[in-house]
Formats: sequence, C-alpha cells, structure tokens
Amino acid sequence: MAWGYESSFTIEHIDGLKRKISCKDCKYYMSDDKSCSKRPLYLPEDGYNSWKGCKFFELDENVTHIDEKKAQLLRIKNSKSIKNDKPDKLKPAAIIGYRVGDKIKHIKFGEGEIIAKRNNMVTVKFTVGHKKKRYVRTEEKTLDLGICLKNGLISKA
Repeated sequence: MAWGYESSFTIEHIDGLKRKISCKDCKYYMSDDKSCSKRPLYLPEDGYNSWKGCKFFELDENVTHIDEKKAQLLRIKNSKSIKNDKPDKLKPAAIIGYRVGDKIKHIKFGEGEIIAKRNNMVTVKFTVGHKKKRYVRTEEKTLDLGICLKNGLISKA
C-alpha cells in the first residue's frame, strides 16, 4: 500500500498480501529481530532472494498463500536441478585421447605436436613461418586441453 503522494512516497509491506517467496516465509526466520536462526544473517529488507541460495530454507506451513508458494518453490528447485544435471566439464575420454607425439591443429597457432602432457595441460611445439620464404621457427605454447576442446580451438591433425 502506498500513501503520501503529495511530497514523498512510502511503501508499506503487508505480509498477508505477498504472494512471492521471501526469507520471511522460512520456518527459521525470526520476525522479532528480522534474522535467520540457522545462518548469521540480518534481513531488514525483503527482496534480495537470498532464500534461493540457502541450503536451510524450508517453507513455513503457516504462511499466507501456501499453495502458490509451494508451487513457486517446486519450480525453483526443478530449474536448479536441471541446471545442475548439465555437465560443465568434458568427459575424460576426450582429454585422454590426446597423447605426447600427437599432431594437432589449433585455430590460431596452426599445426603443432604435443611434446609434454600433465593432467589437462599440454605443451605443444608449433611451427611458425613460411617454408617457401625460408623463415621457419618453432614456438612452444602451454594450453589447457579441456578448455581448448570445449571451445573447439584444437583438433587432431
């Protein structure tokens, strides 16, 4: 509810009208001092969505609009589980497929040979220059194999 339009504007939060989930809807929220009984947090204002990242959040059964808030909570939890199921890392088989002595082709550095490998890091000796113009030199680069494969920067030659 808003009032006082003449000189300024004040917004009053009436908890009974709220339909979105907040920390105030958690069973661990202490309304007398606006804090959390599980974590050392002081929550003077509503709307930071800190409840979404809280591992202790449990919806209090006595809140208003409980059915709508349960549906919201279920949607948020399902969207998080879908995001967590997506693998961010490459399968180890893709990284294991590269060995010392393998010839590779890098998008920017050209063709080279893997001369050392330690975990995901490889040292590659690239040939730089033109053979026809007779100024050829070798250059060594250390690359993160996982990142290069994920971004499509290298392939086997």
